[in-house]
Amino acid sequence: MSRKRLKKILPHLALALVILLWSNSFVAIKYVLRFLDPLELTVVRHGLALVPLGITLLLAGRRDMRRMTARDWVLVVLLGVLAVPGYSLCLNYSETKIGAGLASMIVALSSTFTYIFGILLKWEKWSVVRILGVPVALAGIGISVFGSLGESTTRIPEARPASGEARSSGARDAAAVVPALDPPSHAESAEGVGSDGLDDPAGARYPAERWGVLVGCLLMLGAALIWAIYNVLGRSLLSRFSPLSMSCLNTAVGTLPMLLFVGRGTVDKVVRFAPSAWAALAFLTLACTYLAVILYFYGLRELGAARTSVSVYFLPPVGVLSGNIILGEPVSACVIVGLLVLVVGVYLTARPDPAKSS
Repeated sequence: MSRKRLKKILPHLALALVILLWSNSFVAIKYVLRFLDPLELTVVRHGLALVPLGITLLLAGRRDMRRMTARDWVLVVLLGVLAVPGYSLCLNYSETKIGAGLASMIVALSSTFTYIFGILLKWEKWSVVRILGVPVALAGIGISVFGSLGESTTRIPEARPASGEARSSGARDAAAVVPALDPPSHAESAEGVGSDGLDDPAGARYPAERWGVLVGCLLMLGAALIWAIYNVLGRSLLSRFSPLSMSCLNTAVGTLPMLLFVGRGTVDKVVRFAPSAWAALAFLTLACTYLAVILYFYGLRELGAARTSVSVYFLPPVGVLSGNIILGEPVSACVIVGLLVLVVGVYLTARPDPAKSS
């Protein structure tokens, strides 16, 4: 293969890898939440990412940081708060209530919300076709949520000691890795559940778990809305500074105050992680939080915004498929129909303007 042809292919391969990484991040989050609570996961994931982020800023961001004004730094702090405590906490808490596949679908609405903000702020042109995509995308989510109500995968499986014997916390975490991936048996599902399904909170499904699904969906909608606001507010910085530098800086600034929440209990949990939990955490920290960002901006630089934005259409399908294959999350007919409707709606609102493309 010639060097010229390889140069054309590499950006597309980079974006394909970004799609795989970001869509599977929802699965990894769902898995690590079996060992850490949402706040702990937010702190540990982004805290560990500070090292590669800091190195990147030292190598590629010093020039931009020297040029920044006080107003720019205020905006960076605001964006950091939106990205880490805001978006990440909403995402993590939502995945304690809903499946990874459904979460990956809802977050795709961020592009729809961004377009709505763009119209309100008058830097996006009003278009009948793109406006039509908004209710279509929302309808797709509504269909999927309807199909997900009451499904047992909306709660995180808890590890149970074998044969009623007590285990040490370290052994329990390690032993929970493989069983946690398996859906509970019918006997386990029925355990402690009365005729109204509300006798035992761990087994409550109707209506308690339905409310859990709705709460999780609202939290995920909040995450998508926060990300849209992040995109809108960050527009001025990205037009004047390197997108890679600003992305790393925003994440680092948003992470630093979160380190105050690191306690001894959190450190003990992480130290006792099973190998698979370490692998999932490393995937979230290095692959999703750091590597995927670099690859995305590489594709953005080589292919332009119009072709790079197409990647958003593939995140929900890959996320749903990964949730089904890795976590065993059921994919009902409603979810499939809702997914197709969502992708159409996101395409209509996020597609590039033909006038700009030409």
